[in-house]
Amino acid sequence: MRQFHGIDLAVKWRDTFLEQYPNEILALMLPMLELHLSEQDRMALGSSTPGFAEALLLDTPVAISTGLSQQIEAALDRFRDGVFLRTGATSFKSSLLPVTPAKTVKRAMDILSLPNRRSAAFLADSLVNGYDLNLFAFPWHDIPPWSEFRIFIRDRRVIGVSQYHHQLSFPEIPANERAIKASLSDFCGDLLDALHMDTVVADAFVARREDGRFRATLIELNPFIQRTDPCLFSWKNGGDFDGGFRYREASDQPQALRIGGQQANDDPWQLLS
Repeated sequence: MRQFHGIDLAVKWRDTFLEQYPNEILALMLPMLELHLSEQDRMALGSSTPGFAEALLLDTPVAISTGLSQQIEAALDRFRDGVFLRTGATSFKSSLLPVTPAKTVKRAMDILSLPNRRSAAFLADSLVNGYDLNLFAFPWHDIPPWSEFRIFIRDRRVIGVSQYHHQLSFPEIPANERAIKASLSDFCGDLLDALHMDTVVADAFVARREDGRFRATLIELNPFIQRTDPCLFSWKNGGDFDGGFRYREASDQPQALRIGGQQANDDPWQLLS
């Protein structure tokens, strides 16, 4: 077998795959349907990425199974506004196709068939190392870029939160800073209670409820490694995680509210442990 980028990924990464989430974690996410990916389906999906078929010694083209098509159709019947598809390890986001809802089986197949080295690496790893990697269908939900945040957790303590799309500044964050912090602080408490890992990076988004308050929802978990984007923090010299909440101001300078003595008495952000 030839080497394919990503084969034999670190086993500990698999704890961040959706297949491993306990029910308490799933309750913090949008509803979803888990769709079984057979070995045939994983070979078929990975084969669209150059080098995959050669690395796994696939001599002939592999077709997606009828069973997978039927599962996707059932997901579309349940989520009528369309679905967002991803494997338990990663999404199929690609620069070749805008991120839009899949509302038909054909559209879903178009998304799944695009070359994607990241998703293909995990598909290959699952085949080589003999573990299940499935497809997950989420109801389509528009998530504004300003509303996404990355939460860094080490030894079951929140050591920092940053806006996810950190290259840009968004007026919505300072305009709603207190409410956003309050929702993320509450969410972090629930997340720490539910986590099956002591050290991890979590992505979440906030949305305004009918009562005007914000609610945070988990998107996914990521390994706590330097390959994971630290956003407005840094991995250098062991990291500069200070337990604060960071976002980029319009002046293009990172803004950070620190904890401890510098924390305003009426500020809802607290270091959780």
